[in-house]
Amino acid sequence: MPPIPTGLASPAGYAIAITVTVSGTLLAVAWMGWDVAKGRLPLSFPPLFLVSALLCPFADPGGSVTANFQYFLSADSTVLATTFGRPIGFLQISTWTCWMGLYGYAAIYTLRRKWSPLRLWALYAACVILNTAAQWLWLNYASLFTYYGSQPFRILGVPFVWPFLTVGAVMVAGVAAWFVHSQTTGYRKLFVLPTASVAFMACYAATAWPTTFALGTELPILWSSLLGMMSLLLVFGVLDLLFRRYPTPR
Repeated sequence: MPPIPTGLASPAGYAIAITVTVSGTLLAVAWMGWDVAKGRLPLSFPPLFLVSALLCPFADPGGSVTANFQYFLSADSTVLATTFGRPIGFLQISTWTCWMGLYGYAAIYTLRRKWSPLRLWALYAACVILNTAAQWLWLNYASLFTYYGSQPFRILGVPFVWPFLTVGAVMVAGVAAWFVHSQTTGYRKLFVLPTASVAFMACYAATAWPTTFALGTELPILWSSLLGMMSLLLVFGVLDLLFRRYPTPR
């Protein structure tokens, strides 16, 4: 196994990333609040969903290990916890509330409004492009993280497969959280709390394993890229089931 890289993020880049992800979280809160005010969303869902997102950073190191991905903190940032050599700071928390609030709720919003599969695929593509662009900026200009080991071929410095898998798993996790909320009553709605992290890791593990196998065996880039393509087919299959066959409880 390749050694875990070490380093420090740019303080300015780290501060900008927190500002951007907190702003994204606030945008998601405003979006859900608007839907609550319009009677389109139960009042109990947004707080449960956001707390569920807050738990995701503590499951994320498992995904980082399988992806050969390492976050870097700035010299003056606070480390909340470290597991598997992965530090968890405020940026990881704001990133997850931003991702789940925007990508996850976008999937909930559009499925409940019965968007066509074509429009849902367009939404997914737009989210993947946004995620890739954000990773390119944070990777190349803020030194917030790095990918290491035998990665598939890269687009803008980002191994092509991970934005597809990450966005797909976040969308699945968001819909899973909504499904649990819509099918439970009373105190049982608290089961929403672990749903986002569990569903994300389940989808991520189910689709990333061919790429993870390549990373673990340190295959040449050609083979890791081909196995990355297999991961894409798996996540596309999961999303096809979600977009075409998901029963959309209102």
